[in-house]
Amino acid sequence: MPPAWYRGDPGELGELIDRSAKVGCGEHNVIEHADTLPVNPALEVAQRRSSSVFCAVPGRVLGVAVLQFSVVRVSVDSAGLRVCYGTWRWPRRLFPLADVLCVRLIDIRPLHWDGWGYRGSRRLTGRAAAVIRRGAAVQIDLRDGTSLTVTVDDADTGVMLLAALLARL
Repeated sequence: MPPAWYRGDPGELGELIDRSAKVGCGEHNVIEHADTLPVNPALEVAQRRSSSVFCAVPGRVLGVAVLQFSVVRVSVDSAGLRVCYGTWRWPRRLFPLADVLCVRLIDIRPLHWDGWGYRGSRRLTGRAAAVIRRGAAVQIDLRDGTSLTVTVDDADTGVMLLAALLARL
């Protein structure tokens, strides 16, 4: 019976074993009975576990990264606009009302922003966006000349609330 890892023809395996019994240099290096060599089950299990670890670790890291950056929470209060990323609400950023120049409701199409996720850089390009879905988004222009756009549920309510708070200043 062929080993579990062998996917070829069982008859072909016998020929390979016979050939391996004839290979060697001198009489002390010849494998006489290749089919009776002892197999170490612990070594096979260790090899299987190590290969599964090498597959599982990157998969888990990728899963955590997707989970972390697929959620954006936005809140508006008297302190300003707070943006939190991920299930752990980190990283988080507060944009004080005093720093907000204007706020508007815009319609986002992810392909116009080069896809989904965090796009741009407020420091390098002067604009950034957290694009999680297509549709309504809150866009704020800041006094330093940069802008931030975030897609959220019920964006129009957030824009109206932020505009009302800005009008009080």
